[in-house]
Amino acid sequence: MFSEDFIRSKGKTAEEYISSVADRYRERWTRKIEQVELTEEQQSFLTADYFPIKIVAISADWCPDCQNAIPILMKFAEISSYIDLVLVDRDSNKEALNKEGFLTNGGMRIPLVIYTNTEWQKLGMWAERSALTYQLVHEAKKQAVEVGTDDYGQFVRERFRTHSKALFLANRDELYNELRKSVLIYASAAKLENFNQTVMQ
Repeated sequence: MFSEDFIRSKGKTAEEYISSVADRYRERWTRKIEQVELTEEQQSFLTADYFPIKIVAISADWCPDCQNAIPILMKFAEISSYIDLVLVDRDSNKEALNKEGFLTNGGMRIPLVIYTNTEWQKLGMWAERSALTYQLVHEAKKQAVEVGTDDYGQFVRERFRTHSKALFLANRDELYNELRKSVLIYASAAKLENFNQTVMQ
């Protein structure tokens, strides 16, 4: 899906990315990282011993959806010994990202999170928003129609404010579930390869 040279030249660690965030957004990013709370199951899985996995996340510091998702990945990587998180800024790398094929639904929407093995082969993906977010947007559009207006933005903002914690938790759970699935796929594939090598000896 993309080249290692691209990741090495454009990718940043979590610390490097936070340092590059504009001053007006940095406090929000750091606060979001601190707000991440994990369930016992998530904590146990993230601190277990699994095959190394890479996560590539395309983001932008100003993007609210990124602010509500990428800090969760940063927390995952912070407590896990097997996660290598690589962050790429979309706005300063649009042309390169387009060449590498980083597209979401035909466009370059963010955040885009790709889970890979150590050879950069894709295992899983998560993009943009949680199912709950889309549900709330749908409800806002429906309400706008009912009151006879095309401007549904006010209803979206109202729902997002009311359900801000639920939205953050939904992102956490979806990102975790995709990570868990990817890790287990990689582990199964590695075990099968080891088994085949043993049989061939």
